[in-house]
Amino acid sequence: MTLDQIAQIVTVLSILPIAWAAISYVKIRQHEVSRERYERFFEVMQHLGKQEGSIASKMGAAFELRKYPEYSDVIIRLCEQTMITGDSAKMLKDELELTAKFLKNKA
Repeated sequence: MTLDQIAQIVTVLSILPIAWAAISYVKIRQHEVSRERYERFFEVMQHLGKQEGSIASKMGAAFELRKYPEYSDVIIRLCEQTMITGDSAKMLKDELELTAKFLKNKA
């Protein structure tokens, strides 16, 4: 084995820990992003379920749910089965139906 070959092997071996650290960092960051998305999704669902709040803000929350196709099963059920009463209930119900339709088409 020549000195050049040994130098190449040492170079490759010295890069492996850096590559491993980079891969580990990316995996950890992906997990963090996934957790942050879940928390934001949960906040949107809580806002939509609160008694107080304007119909406009709830319509915005219903629209925001379209950004979470990974939760489409539960979102579609929510949109299709939610009973809404009160002033402007039709506006919110229409937005929920549009969200369900959007997620069904995306699947």
